[in-house]
Amino acid sequence: MRRLQGLELENTKPIADLESTVQERVDYELQKQKQVRLIHEKNSSLQVEREAQELLIRQQAIPVLKINPVFQELQDKVVRCYRNNPTRVLDCWREVEEFKKAEKLALKDFVYA
Repeated sequence: MRRLQGLELENTKPIADLESTVQERVDYELQKQKQVRLIHEKNSSLQVEREAQELLIRQQAIPVLKINPVFQELQDKVVRCYRNNPTRVLDCWREVEEFKKAEKLALKDFVYA
């Protein structure tokens, strides 16, 4: 019986060492994972910041729509004609045709530019 008790005492010592070794390894792996996660989060935040900067740059690069005064005048003529002839809109066909011609020329210039 004493031999058995002695063996039990001797065996508990290596078990305690094994538990502490396992605990150290678990702590090490947890720290390692935490560091990897922090690096990933930092990279992610840097990537988001970089993409936001790119969007701001692209937004600033969007050209402001500038209406050609010729088109504006033709459009105003069409609108004036419609307002002056609310019951006879077909009388505005000349103004509409002029506007459509100018639009086709502008589109052709844009495509070939």
